[in-house]
Amino acid sequence: AGSLTVFFVAAILITLGVYDRVIMPLWKSWKGKPGFTNLQRIAIGLVLSTMGMVAAAIAERKRLSVAQTVGRDTRTLPISVYLLIPQFFLVGAGEAFMYTGQLDFFITQSPKSMKTMSTGLFL
Repeated sequence: AGSLTVFFVAAILITLGVYDRVIMPLWKSWKGKPGFTNLQRIAIGLVLSTMGMVAAAIAERKRLSVAQTVGRDTRTLPISVYLLIPQFFLVGAGEAFMYTGQLDFFITQSPKSMKTMSTGLFL
C-alpha cells in the first residue's frame, strides 16, 4: 500500500498536462479567458479533494463490511488494494489544482515585500 503514492504523483502530472493542453484551450475558445482564475483553481482542487475523501469513506465502508463478513479468524482481508486508487487519484488531481492556484495567487496578490514569505507559506 505504500507504493500507492505513485498514483497520487501520477494524478498530479496527468491533471496538469490535461489542464494545460486540453482544458485551457477549450475554456479559452468557450469563454474567451485564458483559463480559470486562481480562486477557481483552488475551489476545483478543494472539490476534488473532498471527492477523494468520499472515495476513501466508501473504500473504508467496503473494508469494514468485508471484515465483518470474514470475522476475526483471518489476518488479511480478501479485498484488493486497488480499491484505494480512486481516492489517491482524486486527491492528487485536487492537489494539482490547489497548488498551482495557491502559488499563482501568492505571487500575483502579495505585495513585493511579502513575496518571499508568502511563497514560503505556500510550501
